[in-house]
Amino acid sequence: MILLKCLVCRLAKHLLSKGAKADSVIREGITALHLLAGKDSQEASNMLESCVQLFNPNVKSQEGLTPVHIAALWGRLQHLRLLTIHGGDISEKDNEGNDALDFACLSSENNATDCIKFLLELENSKPNAESQLPLEDRKSTRLNSSHPSRSRMPS
Repeated sequence: MILLKCLVCRLAKHLLSKGAKADSVIREGITALHLLAGKDSQEASNMLESCVQLFNPNVKSQEGLTPVHIAALWGRLQHLRLLTIHGGDISEKDNEGNDALDFACLSSENNATDCIKFLLELENSKPNAESQLPLEDRKSTRLNSSHPSRSRMPS
């Protein structure tokens, strides 16, 4: 697992050093931002912080996944905050209609609850129809809907 984390950071670093843009598609619609958003390492956090200031945090994979979705799914609260500060849209939907909160609810990572709280706070700061529902209604609505497979992105 540690080796894989190192390889992802090395791949992202290599791509960026060769002039690739962090939001340029590299394979199956994913970008360096997608890879970094799902990784739990200080190196990935530092690289993501550098990249997200210059590139589109809402870039989509072929499946419609954004770096925000990946950070939420993998419980990367620090990355989620960083992406949203720099314009990452938590309401953006993937090809199956799932948004960042759906992915956070699906997550079994340790920080999933913190990610859900963070996303609910952001969602409640914007007026929309669903955010007017009581918290329990929103959770049950999301948990009863179909969710994407967790195996889609970084492991």
